[in-house]
This record gives sequence, structure tokens and C-alpha cells, in this order.
Amino acid sequence: MQDRLGKMLAKIVNAVRLQRAAAISLREVEKHKCAVCLTSLNRAGRRLENCLRTLRHQSVPESCVDITLCDMGSTPDICDELGALAQKYRVRQVRMNLPAPEWQRSWPMNAAMRHSAPDAAFLLASDIDMIYAPNFIEWVLRCHLALPDKTFVMCEYHQLPDDTAMQRYDAAGDYYKILACAATPHVVGSGHCQSFTRAWCNEIHGYDERFRCWGYEDNDMQNRATISRFWRADMSSKTSDIHQWHETHEQRMTREGAAAVYKEALQRNDAIFKDNMKANTLVRNPGGWGLLPPTGVVIEPPPKKRL
Repeated sequence: MQDRLGKMLAKIVNAVRLQRAAAISLREVEKHKCAVCLTSLNRAGRRLENCLRTLRHQSVPESCVDITLCDMGSTPDICDELGALAQKYRVRQVRMNLPAPEWQRSWPMNAAMRHSAPDAAFLLASDIDMIYAPNFIEWVLRCHLALPDKTFVMCEYHQLPDDTAMQRYDAAGDYYKILACAATPHVVGSGHCQSFTRAWCNEIHGYDERFRCWGYEDNDMQNRATISRFWRADMSSKTSDIHQWHETHEQRMTREGAAAVYKEALQRNDAIFKDNMKANTLVRNPGGWGLLPPTGVVIEPPPKKRL
């Protein structure tokens, strides 16, 4: 009963603060910048381009949306493709150039955040296979401005059951037609959308870089937001995003005969996560976070061409 009342109260508080966010003038919103941070390893193609297209078709000016993509060490052909997309959509590239890297999300995400535009006060950690409603970044900024320095922005995601909608429709021009094809909304607060201030991220040293494969790093970040007594701003009633269909990481590793490796990584992640919960602390990565290896390079985005 107490837990249910707590959830009801949280919903009421969230609704009231979203009303406050909606009252902020668009002119004020447009004074601020959000740094969208993405990570990759041997992933590019149409799903990434769809993601970037929707980030460049937002209701706020392009100056409000900084994009940084950190790649761990993709094959040369994938790197070439990433470079072409970065040029087209004005994306900053952080290339680690690691030989045969083991995938993890936390380290490259931290590197992307640390090398994103320093004048972006707000960071958005996202996956590269999402597409976004035209007002998505506007609402990320509105939530932060409604309760400065104490907000952790989240959103439900909608899951496409297959790839047919993305084959029929344009990601930016037909977003709401694609949304109509998507399944019931999924978990709020997962790694596809977590936004917080740069100042807080610097204070807590980003995502825990001990996690491997997928998962746990986003839950760990949510727990630290709770410890910090942040407003967990659920903007799902105001905007939306969609996860494009693809084979899951678990399915791929099982198909490649690496199911045992995947299971071992998840068990290790679970132990780290439980230790963090028990310690109830904020700071991770005491030896440094988001640091580039000696092979790493940063390639700044090209300026937007004037018409």
C-alpha cells in the first residue's frame, strides 16, 4: 500500500513539474544546448542514419543539439561509413581505434560525454538505433529548465515488432506513422534515454566502466540519481522515441556460439551492480573516467553549410 501511494505521489509531482516545463517560453529553451552522446562498435548503416536524421529534424534550432559518437574500434569499412554519416549530419567523432575491443557501453559513452561540446550544460545518453519525435530535444531541455540541477530526464520507448515500417516510411518525415506501427511503450529510464547535467556527470565520474556487454550501467546511473534526490522526469506524456527493430545482442551472441561468454558477463555485471547498491555511493571510476587510449582521436564536426 505504501509503495503504491508513493508511486501515485510521484506521478502527481511529475505531472505538476511537466506543466511548469510546458510554461517555459520556447525562446528561453532555445538559449540552451543538449549534447546527445552515442556509442558504436561495428554498427552503422540505415538505423544509425535514421537516428541522426531525426536528431537533425527537431523543433529547436540545430544550435541546441550537439551530437558526439564514440566508436571503440570498428572495421575500416564501418569507420568509413561512420565518417561519411558524421560529415553529412555534423557529428563529432571520438575514435578509440582499439584493436579487437570487447564491447562495453560505459567507457565509450563516458568518452563521448567528455568530448561533447563544453557549452552544452545537459547530456543525453542514447542508443544509436533510436528515432526521435520532432519535439524530443525540446522536452529534454524543458524538463531540465523546470528544475535546474536536480533533474534526471527519462522517457518510455516504443518497440517496432519488425523492420517493415522503417522500409515503408521516412524516419523524419513520417515519424508519427512509424509510431503508430510500434508496440506498447517499454521501460522508463533505460539507457536509450537518460539525461542529466554535465556538472553532475563530472561530479560522479560518469557511467561505471567495469560493466561489460549491455545492461546494468543504466540502472546503476538511475540509482545514483535517486541517491542524489533528483526529480526522475518522465516526459513520456509529452514526447516519444522509437527503438528500431534488430536482432538483440543476446540473440547475436547465441547465434555466434558465444552464449556462455554473454552469460558470464551478465553475472559479473550483476555482482558489480549489487556491490554498488550495497555501498550506496555516487562516484565511480576513481582512477579516471572517459579517458581515451593512446590510439584515440577526436574529429570535430564540419560547420553547417550556408545556403
